[in-house]
Amino acid sequence: MKNLNFLKDKFLYVFLFVFFTVMFLAYCDPYENTFLALGILGFFMILKNISKYKKVDLLISFSILIIIFYLTSNLFLYNKSYKLDIASDVTRVKEGKAVLLVYRGESEKYNIKTEIYNIFNSNDIIKKIFTPFVLYNKKINYKRIGKSNYINNTLEVKNKLKYSLSDNYKVYLGYLYCESYIEEKIMEIANEGYKKIIVVPVFLTEGKEYILLKEKIESLKLFNVSIKYTSPVWNSEKIINSYIKKIWSDVSKRKIKDPGIILIGRGEKEQNKIQYINSVRQNLMFRKKIKEFLVQNLEFRDRKIKLSWFDYMKPGYITEIDTLFEYGVSDIFCVLTEPDVFNIENSKMSIKIKEKLDIPEGVRVQILNGFIEDENLIKELKNRIEFVDLQNWSN
Repeated sequence: MKNLNFLKDKFLYVFLFVFFTVMFLAYCDPYENTFLALGILGFFMILKNISKYKKVDLLISFSILIIIFYLTSNLFLYNKSYKLDIASDVTRVKEGKAVLLVYRGESEKYNIKTEIYNIFNSNDIIKKIFTPFVLYNKKINYKRIGKSNYINNTLEVKNKLKYSLSDNYKVYLGYLYCESYIEEKIMEIANEGYKKIIVVPVFLTEGKEYILLKEKIESLKLFNVSIKYTSPVWNSEKIINSYIKKIWSDVSKRKIKDPGIILIGRGEKEQNKIQYINSVRQNLMFRKKIKEFLVQNLEFRDRKIKLSWFDYMKPGYITEIDTLFEYGVSDIFCVLTEPDVFNIENSKMSIKIKEKLDIPEGVRVQILNGFIEDENLIKELKNRIEFVDLQNWSN
């Protein structure tokens, strides 16, 4: 009976502490500070009565109550998830082909609805359990960069591609991880009457995102619609040249001799799985070709160009930068060689370098934006679209 009275008396305090702490982690301004204040209020009310929690049975009851409220708070968040609009309403059949340009997608500002949707639809159980903390980390990342220009950059690519193609193609733009989601764009295209769709993923390799893209589109089970895919750009000489030009432009502009270069690839979390082995190999081959050109044609020094990974795999870029310090390099350029690199990824690199490394006096470490939007990319995508279109359509 005492335990029951305890739960009744302290129910409100525990609720205030757990629920509003979770809301503080997940939401940003203007609600953030209010949720924090309510969470702190609940916490101090619990502390005020801490002397009553000494009995083991009461501590167990208290812990159970926290877990229940935490899980309930997560369910509340999932109810706020972004809702896809994939209603089917085909009015007429259109001639020509639709081209769907696909990027991973990074919202301009922190968007709790799409972030929850991405977590809820991932296969990562750990992320789902710790949803509030994942959201908080994303919120902090957005606070650091202020606003992402990723969407505007992808719109520029879309417009350039649109003007490079003939009137026989209509170009759309979709994303894996933000509005407009690819499922919505595919349904929009189908509803407008297009029966032939060419999906153009701006991905470097046949990795996780490429597999996910196909799974999402196939899950729509579209009737009487033919879909083709262009391949990732890891084997494109044009994209390799884009990175060479980007690196050489910065090095020559600053009149730097004998710089250090870190070519960074996006790692695969499950790199040992069969479906991801090709992705890792493709990523390495792509960066090796960049390194080879820099050494053979622009006289960069082989030992001062390092290949590393952004995450999940070794060697990491922090380790390789530290190695270049030992060579006495005064200027180091780091570039994540992914044509769809996020603003947040560049920001993470910059912060991690400052936090993890003791940079010697007189040494400069610079981040080059690996996002590609030049004419080389447009020509490459155009060629791939036209090549795929020449092949037989299933209907």
